[in-house]
Amino acid sequence: MFSPFELKARLLIEGISLGRIDAGPWKERTEHLYQHDGGNGAVVNYPQELVLSQGPSPEWDTVVNIRHNPASLWRVSSTEQGRFVLAHADGSSLEVSAVDRPEFYKRTLSTGAATSSVVQHLGRDALGVIPNNHCSYFATGDQCRFCEIEGTYKERVAYPKLRKSVDVIVEGISLAAALSDASHVILTAGNLRKNDSTASIYCDILEGLNDDCRPGLYRYGSIMAPETFAWIHRLAACGLNGVGFNLEFHNPDQFARLAPGKNAYGREKLLAALEESVSSFGAGNVFSNLVFGIQTWTPQCPVIDFSREVDCCLRAIDDLLERGIIPLFTLYHSSGKNQIGPVALDLEAVLGFHREYARRTHASKLVPDSRSGVLFNVGTIANHICSDALAELRPAPTALAS
Repeated sequence: MFSPFELKARLLIEGISLGRIDAGPWKERTEHLYQHDGGNGAVVNYPQELVLSQGPSPEWDTVVNIRHNPASLWRVSSTEQGRFVLAHADGSSLEVSAVDRPEFYKRTLSTGAATSSVVQHLGRDALGVIPNNHCSYFATGDQCRFCEIEGTYKERVAYPKLRKSVDVIVEGISLAAALSDASHVILTAGNLRKNDSTASIYCDILEGLNDDCRPGLYRYGSIMAPETFAWIHRLAACGLNGVGFNLEFHNPDQFARLAPGKNAYGREKLLAALEESVSSFGAGNVFSNLVFGIQTWTPQCPVIDFSREVDCCLRAIDDLLERGIIPLFTLYHSSGKNQIGPVALDLEAVLGFHREYARRTHASKLVPDSRSGVLFNVGTIANHICSDALAELRPAPTALAS
C-alpha cells in the first residue's frame, strides 16, 4: 500500500469513515483537548487510534488518530477475528489493530469521577492531562485563531469542570501510571490570566507526583512561557523533564495576526524563554510547536501556496535548531470551531516537508539516539508525523529489530 509514514499522513489529512465497529477491548475515543472528527461526530463508539504497523517493540509502532470523516475514501471496519481492516475505495486493504483499553479506564477516583475523564491514554505509552480547558485569551478575544479548546470542551464536556484540582490530577496520574506501562506524562492546558500562575499549578502537580507517582516517567509540560523566567528553572527543579513553549507561527506578522494573545506577551520574549529553558532542561528537551498549513494563510487568500508554506516552515526549523530548540509541527485541522475554518492540505507538500524536517532535525543531533521519536517515541503521538518521518530516516537499531 504505502509506507507507514505516508499512510499515516494520508489518514490524518483525508480522515477515515466508519464501517461496522464491533465492541471490543480497545481504547475508545475520548475528546479532552481538541475534537478530531472534523465536526462530523459519529453516533457509534469507535477506537481512539489505529496501529498501522508494528515495529520491533511498541515504541516503534505507527499509530494514527482516527479523524472521522464520512466522506473519506478510507474506511475502517471490524473483522470476524476481532481486529480491524482499513480499506480504500480502490479495493486495497490492510489489516490493522486498535490500542487496548488501559485498565485505569475501568476505574474511578475518590471523587467518583471516571479516571479516564481526568487522564487520557495517548498512543502506545503516554498519559495526557488537561489541567485547565479554559484559556483566558478567549475572555479578551485574543485566542489563537486556530484554537478550538473551549468549543470542544463545551460540546463534549469530558470533565464536569473547566479546571481540574491539583489533588484530582495527581490521584488520576498516579493511578493511571500504576495500572499501565506508560512511560510519559504530558501536561497541556489553556492559560490563566497570568502565565506565572499556570506555571505555579504545574509545579504543584509535579510536587504531588514526586510523592505519589511511580518514578521513571518522562514528564513533559506544554505551557505558555511564564512572565518571570525564574519559573522556568522552578519547573525543572520540581521534576519536569521537558518543556514546550509553542510559537505556533514563525513569521512575526503571522504571529501577530493569528496569535494575538501570545503577541501581547512578545515573540522575542517567547524565544528568549525557550533559550533560557535549554540551560535548565538540557539539549533535546526544549520544544516549540508550529502549525503546518497556515503559516502563510490569510483571510484574503485562504488557498495556500505550499511552496511558500514549506519555505516559511524550513526557515523556522533552521532558526529554532540554531537556538538549541527542537521544532515540532502539527498538521492544521479544524472541526469548525475556530476562526480559520477548513484548509486543504497538499499531501506531497506535507510528505516532502516532513522528510526534510527529519533530515535537518536529525543532523542537528539534538534528538538523542535513545529516543525513537523526536519527542517521546514513534508510537506516542498519533496526530502528528514528525517522529514517523524521523523513523523513516532513522529506523529501529538492527539489534532491536532482530
